[in-house]
This record gives sequence, structure tokens and C-alpha cells, in this order.
Amino acid sequence: MYNFRARDPQGRPLIWTVTGTDSHAFEISSSGVLTFDSPPDFENPTDFNQDNKYEITAVVTDEQGLTDSAVVIITVSNHAEGVEPTISTRRPPSTYRENGTLAVYTFRASDPQRRTITWCLEGTDTGDFTITRNNSGRGVLAFPNPPDFENPSDSDHDNIYDITVMATDEDSHADRLSFTITVTDVNEGPEISRIGSAPGSVPENQDQTQVLARYTATDPEGGTLSRWRTSGTGGGDLVISQQGELRFRHTPDYERAADSNRDNIYIFSVRAYDG
Repeated sequence: MYNFRARDPQGRPLIWTVTGTDSHAFEISSSGVLTFDSPPDFENPTDFNQDNKYEITAVVTDEQGLTDSAVVIITVSNHAEGVEPTISTRRPPSTYRENGTLAVYTFRASDPQRRTITWCLEGTDTGDFTITRNNSGRGVLAFPNPPDFENPSDSDHDNIYDITVMATDEDSHADRLSFTITVTDVNEGPEISRIGSAPGSVPENQDQTQVLARYTATDPEGGTLSRWRTSGTGGGDLVISQQGELRFRHTPDYERAADSNRDNIYIFSVRAYDG
């Protein structure tokens, strides 16, 4: 690495030694050739300050004990070893419940040079995912929109998403991990909607056969609705048919209010049940 030279006026043999803060990392031959004791690693410096600047003193001594010395600072620079980063070997879960909003998985990657990792996606179904780098440098994989089992968006429309996660360092070295995620079904409740508008008020003595409002409901799984019912403080004063038609259970009487507060304001909920 470095060759020191010295001469003795009397032409006598010389002895070379290394001293100083970081002398433990070096060797020097009898002819003054200085070398590292083992190859230096920029990512794991062994100098005293761990800043990759090694401070030593080369000392030459003659047979009479007379010496001369030279102070040297050797800086170890970074070198791209050509080694790609490594993604954590732990695989993400193979299934994901529909309608989920949490991240699918958080990936880790290590780089020999400790450089910044960039995350990206490859594969058939990359358009259905996003991956972002969090504050810890990890790659967070997520669905940008909650997946819908009944309406799959993967290329084969079979709820099996093929994807590859790639971690790339600043030297364009990359590691890849390919896997599949299957979106699983969740039993979803029916969705209710009202047909037309409902009167905010009705006159007393209205015939109890008069329809107050009409509701419809659909089941995302395509199931058949098993029943309708009303609930709430005023739910007992109203009935709803299997066709979703809402009526008073008894003819309303303003002077003899039947609601819980006796204020002629009926508060209720309409519910639909699937199979």
C-alpha cells in the first residue's frame, strides 16, 4: 500500500515499526512496506474515530536506538462492491380479506453499502398496488383501493394477484421477491336504499294500510333477503313487509300519541337481513 524509505549514515540495518492511534490495523515489513492487517471495509471502519481516517506513525530505528518518524493519515474511500441489496426472506401473507384498508405487508432490505433503497413493483397486477418508502426505509405494500371479492380487478379476475417487489440501491443493484396474494370473501351485510322520498309528516287517523315509504336492499354476495324489520324507540309502532313497504302498526292518533316520548315523533331504524 505504501513504501517508506530511510537510510542510515553509517549504513547499518534499520528496524521499522508502526505506532499511533490506529496502528492495530496495519503491518510494516522490514523494508518499510506498510499494509493493512486485513482488507479495510468502508461500511465497517475499525479506526478509533470510525470515520475511515486511520492515523498512524511510521517509526524507523537504527542499532544505536536513534529514530526518525513520519505521521500519516490514510483515508479509506467507499467502493461499490457490486453486491445487490437483500429483501427480507420472510414472505408476506398469502391472503388478504376483501374491503381491507390496512397495509398488505412491510418489507425490509439490507444493503452492503448502507445506501438508500428504492422500492418499486413489477408483475402482472402491479396496477392494483402501491409501495411507498416509510421513514425507516422499508417498503409498505398496500391496495390503493380496498379490494372487492365480488368485483376482482386482477388480470385474470380470479382474486389471485401476481406481484413482484423490487428493492434497488443507488448503484442500480436490485433484489426481487415474487409472490401471490389471494383476496378472500367476507360476508357483507345487505345495502338498503329508499325508493323515492318519505313524508316528513303524516296526518293523524291515516289508514294503517297506507304505505309510508318503500325500501329496497341488495346483498353483495347475491343472496336472498330473509326478512325486514324495524327497530329503535319508535320501531314497535311501525311494521315493514317482506317487500320493504313501511306502515303504521296501528292508526296514528295525535291526541293519543303512541311513540315513547308522546310527542308524535317516531324515531326508528329499518333493517334488512340476508340469508
